[in-house]
Amino acid sequence: MVVIKHRNSLLVVRSKERASTQTKGSFFMTKLELRLRTFIPDERVRFTKSGDTEVWFNGDGRGSQWEGSYKTSQRVTIDTSKSDYGLNFYKDIGETIRTVYDDGELISTIRETAPLSGLTASYRISSDDLYIDVTGHADNPLAPSAAINYAFTIKVTRAGSVRITGSHDGFPAYELWRKISTRTYPEQCWYYNPYDNGATISNLFPPMEKTVDISKSI
Repeated sequence: MVVIKHRNSLLVVRSKERASTQTKGSFFMTKLELRLRTFIPDERVRFTKSGDTEVWFNGDGRGSQWEGSYKTSQRVTIDTSKSDYGLNFYKDIGETIRTVYDDGELISTIRETAPLSGLTASYRISSDDLYIDVTGHADNPLAPSAAINYAFTIKVTRAGSVRITGSHDGFPAYELWRKISTRTYPEQCWYYNPYDNGATISNLFPPMEKTVDISKSI
């Protein structure tokens, strides 16, 4: 195992086995990348209002997509032809920007980034299927009680099928994408939009009230 100390890398697990295009049973082994990200669909979102004073936080201003800014990001590349799945893990956290307005006039802007230690990943192999356990406790460095929390297990088969199960806060948005090396375009495996589910920024606070159990076949 080789540990990478770059900010946007968690660890790299490299197998000494050579990549193969062999088949096992009746299916074709493949290489793929998974991207699990949280993001705020709005350009900005109001956090509190007291009299004429309003506190806002920056958003990502986007819908679900393969590329784009985010609040948290956990990625993994996988080679299912290798006995240990040839995993490479990466993680990153986006910058938090807080703006304060008084009677509509901007009076302060503060920028901070939460520590990467709040994002973890581990894996196990059972009955020749891969299980990746990912957790998030990403504090808002400018409002620590408003953390992004989730706990998921992502199952991956040798053929590249994916299933995500677990729980998460009602806010912000969540997405899981899969990109198979032999296919031109990435595929959305799961998308959770807080506004479609009656959630607001207040749903950042405990508990993790939402659950997911979604599968994406080949």
